[in-house]
Amino acid sequence: VGSDWDIDAGVNLRNDIATGNPIADTIGAAIRTHELPEALFLNMIEARLSDLDPHPLLSDAGVDTYFNDTEGGAFQLAAQVLGVNREPGVSELMAVAGQAYGRVRLLRSLPRAFAKRRVSAMPKGVSFTPDGDWQGSAVAMRNSVIRWLTAARRLSRTAPKAVLPAILPLALVEPYLAALERYGPNLVRQPADILPLTRVWRLWRARAGG
Repeated sequence: VGSDWDIDAGVNLRNDIATGNPIADTIGAAIRTHELPEALFLNMIEARLSDLDPHPLLSDAGVDTYFNDTEGGAFQLAAQVLGVNREPGVSELMAVAGQAYGRVRLLRSLPRAFAKRRVSAMPKGVSFTPDGDWQGSAVAMRNSVIRWLTAARRLSRTAPKAVLPAILPLALVEPYLAALERYGPNLVRQPADILPLTRVWRLWRARAGG
């Protein structure tokens, strides 16, 4: 997948040649308009390949790399579109934001992942298996989400205000954690979600409050 994308990105997307694929053409237009680094897209694709592994038990460093390349890469691209990616501290903030948001995304995706018998980016020692300690493992993952979210808040205090739109999704992390806690051991059976109006309200409040 990665090598095929590399050929398309290098030959077609960067050179404004239509591929016939609406997703690829839209991404190509964004790459050209905002001069986005193709390496970030390639890293995302390579990282997502681990999602095809039914038991991708990773080291702690491997899990960090996975979220850095997936959600972290998306935050980095958002910062570049906003034109603030080179500002001091922004790159580190985007990476930390990706760790927090990626982990809560993983927890929310567990019901679907178990239905497919495939859980991505699972750290060694965390037992999200049909016979495992789901709730205990979720607590460990939740604690790591809080640590990364705390670090993101600390970094955001000294980041340029123009970067705020890029990290607005972090305003949803705590509501999602609260929804997960309500399900307890059933978190692997029923997707934890929040009301659409709650999502809009949280994002608006974060944007308005800076």
